[in-house]
Amino acid sequence: MQPQIPAQTKQSNVSIMSHPSQQPGLSLYLPRLDGLRGIAIALVLVHSLTLLGQVDSVVSRLVHSFFAFGWAGVQLFFVLSGFLITGILLDTRHRPHYFKNFYIRRALRIFPLYYATLIAAFIILPGIGHMPDVYQSDAAHQARLWLYLTNWHTDVGIGFSHYWSLALEEQFYLIWPLVIYFASPRSLLKISLIVLIAGMMVRYWMRNNGFPEEAVYIATPCRVDALTTGSAAAVLMRMPEVYNWIKARTPLLKFIAVALGVLAITLTGSYGSSLKGQVFGYGVLALFFALTVLIAATLDREQVSAPRPAGVLSWKPLRILGKYSYGMYVFQRQIHVFIGIPLIKQYASTSLAINIIYVIAASLLTLGLAVISYHLFELPFLRIKNKFVN
Repeated sequence: MQPQIPAQTKQSNVSIMSHPSQQPGLSLYLPRLDGLRGIAIALVLVHSLTLLGQVDSVVSRLVHSFFAFGWAGVQLFFVLSGFLITGILLDTRHRPHYFKNFYIRRALRIFPLYYATLIAAFIILPGIGHMPDVYQSDAAHQARLWLYLTNWHTDVGIGFSHYWSLALEEQFYLIWPLVIYFASPRSLLKISLIVLIAGMMVRYWMRNNGFPEEAVYIATPCRVDALTTGSAAAVLMRMPEVYNWIKARTPLLKFIAVALGVLAITLTGSYGSSLKGQVFGYGVLALFFALTVLIAATLDREQVSAPRPAGVLSWKPLRILGKYSYGMYVFQRQIHVFIGIPLIKQYASTSLAINIIYVIAASLLTLGLAVISYHLFELPFLRIKNKFVN
């Protein structure tokens, strides 16, 4: 699980229209999208950090099911990434150095921390004579990690198993700028619809031809539709007539979003590995998140001059999680591997209290590491981007 997911801050504004009928493409900071990103990483954490195994009580089963549904956080990351990246590309595609500027900015945001973890695991640790067992299988196939191809294989080791989503997003980043450069906005909507339908067809074909559920879960053709669905939302946001229609019918769209969310949960269950969940549920969930993002961005646009935007998505703790979500996503698996899994071996994995305490503590530790990494390691790379970007 986004979902590379680069976090946007006030210093690196999200490109979105200010007044769609007058100034499309004006950059604004959208706090509710940081809140959505915070929800996404929270879902990922409760899914990835859970210690619960076999559970007996009704309460434990309910909590376990909720934690299991945290897989949807990656889908939300994908939709957000598609929305934000497409917005940036649409707003800059007629400017000089379009490709150079985009790729350099992405590289400076994503590569430093990503490759630092690989260097630590496969160069520094072996160099000092300490190679943890959890990295052994990854070391044998580490080329996939260096090349962002881990989502094309299902035998990635436990230490970097979550990097599949970062690989998928990076593949999307390589291709999508070319598509946007040559396609009109309305063509982009058609392309997004085609990808959404094709994704369902590919998932159905793979499930009926012996491919494992995990392959359907991580393969680019099976999951890229979430990114392109988010992209379609960014295109719609920049069409004045559509934007005004959305603004006038926000209550209705909220109702539709809730209905889509309920349908997605019904189709996918707690982990979305059933046939109907993978074939149809992934797409419905992407539509639900895309509509949610569209509504949130519209509300942000309308309240751009408000001193303090209202609503749950503007809650400061969520926005903090959103700001540091990329680092948290990178570190959460390592924390679980070196702390959580040993705890499972030492204590019973059926204790709900131990599980909740661990999830909270590990999440706070993950956030702390992400904050330190961002300010001491990642931010210096972001500050030098203006030397390379026109």
